[in-house]
Amino acid sequence: MAEEQKNKLIQLSLFIIFSVNYLIAQPDNRFDPFDWEMYSQSDRINSISEDNTYFYFGTENAGILRFNKFSEQFDIPITRAQGLHSKAVKHVYFDEYTGILWVVGDKFIEYSFSKTGGWQKSALTKGRILDIGSSNNYLWLRSGPNFTKLDHINGVNLGTYSSPDESNVNWGDVSYNYMNLINFDFNDYFVEDAWLLTVNGASDSRGDFLKYKSYYKSEQKFSWIGLDNGALLQIDKFSKSIKPIFHGLGTNSIRDVLVDGDFLWIVGEEGITKFDMIQNTSEVFRPEEYFQFDGRAISSLLKVGNEFWFGLNGYILIYNTKKDSFTRFRSESMITDLALKDDKVWASNVRYGFGDIFAIDIESRTKLEDEIPNVPNQDWNEILVMRYNAKSKGIEAAFYKDKKIYFSNENGIYNDGVRPSNLMVNSSLYFNGAVNDILVLEGLMFIATGRGLFVTDLRSKKLLEHYDFLFLRDIIEINYFSDFLVLLTRDGLVKFDMEL
Repeated sequence: MAEEQKNKLIQLSLFIIFSVNYLIAQPDNRFDPFDWEMYSQSDRINSISEDNTYFYFGTENAGILRFNKFSEQFDIPITRAQGLHSKAVKHVYFDEYTGILWVVGDKFIEYSFSKTGGWQKSALTKGRILDIGSSNNYLWLRSGPNFTKLDHINGVNLGTYSSPDESNVNWGDVSYNYMNLINFDFNDYFVEDAWLLTVNGASDSRGDFLKYKSYYKSEQKFSWIGLDNGALLQIDKFSKSIKPIFHGLGTNSIRDVLVDGDFLWIVGEEGITKFDMIQNTSEVFRPEEYFQFDGRAISSLLKVGNEFWFGLNGYILIYNTKKDSFTRFRSESMITDLALKDDKVWASNVRYGFGDIFAIDIESRTKLEDEIPNVPNQDWNEILVMRYNAKSKGIEAAFYKDKKIYFSNENGIYNDGVRPSNLMVNSSLYFNGAVNDILVLEGLMFIATGRGLFVTDLRSKKLLEHYDFLFLRDIIEINYFSDFLVLLTRDGLVKFDMEL
């Protein structure tokens, strides 16, 4: 009887430990695992694994990418939005003996029974872990000359060995900082998109050399090679072809976004991303694929007919959608903002309170002498926001939303002028933080600050929600799109399934 009570106490203790750990692992236990979605630039493909449904790709910056074997499409990735604690995934491993998905992250060793949410931490990541594998009974980590044995259910450390004390350890993929594929014969395959592959690395269509980071040989149709620039090489053993694939955004340092139908155009450093909000797929315009586009940081963008104008430091880049080509013309300095009015493009090169706002002729691409009227009407609101953001006393930021202007300062958020009677939200409701962007929708105001996302009721003047998740820090723009709240952060794009 005493032994039975002891066993029940042990079971209860384990239940409490795992339950608490599960709740802590979730961004918020009110949400399902994929109520929040996050998309970023992958950077490096560090590791590859698979189960019966998915190939899993551990990335340096975008969590775990998932490729569905049946649809042969990428599904929603697993990121910090699903409760993953680590931003960088150094190793990902599916243990076929337990059905648990394991991650060696930049901060923790983590695992999930569902392979989606409920991520639990088993230990801190100490030192550089070279590989992860499993046997029938244990999980194994290889770190330099040592091997660490872990419980394959909860990750408890069971000891360190000079070599595993069992012979049936499956180590999964091959992944190193500098990897040569000396046993792979690339001559047996047709390589698409004019890439050149050797045992030492890959050269893309522009001739840039890329290093192999990971290799996974599968018994299924596809095997994979992960590269140090975030690309994947999909090896089709039936067609004997190798296809380069990029999945995710073209930049991590996002600076501006534009809504165009079902698409979001996202700009920053390196590439230009056209993100399909319905399919969750990306088309990335890369410098190596276009003449006149060199990958410099883009600060602003604007749609003008069948063209997209991009503001950079020293010139404006123009993409013609019909010709699928880029042209550019010089500008005086950094173009920080662009707007369209009366068949002219208005540009701002104001930084730190210095600069100018001027008009550009669309056809000739030349600077005009037009000026903002002394007493402008409402049609000038979008241009006026440039002026307010450039140099205005008592205003920290101005926002152009639904043809209206909103202002923020240390006291709160105003509409139609900074006067006490126009105060919409007191700054105390969003903890007096600097406002990066706002969205007014259905009697609610969504407020982005460095401390996350705040939702206030404009009628009751009360704070309804404060989402303070780490992946919601530093939001730069808020949109509402087809029942999704769409948030652009410096690290990526976040979608929140929120029907109003």
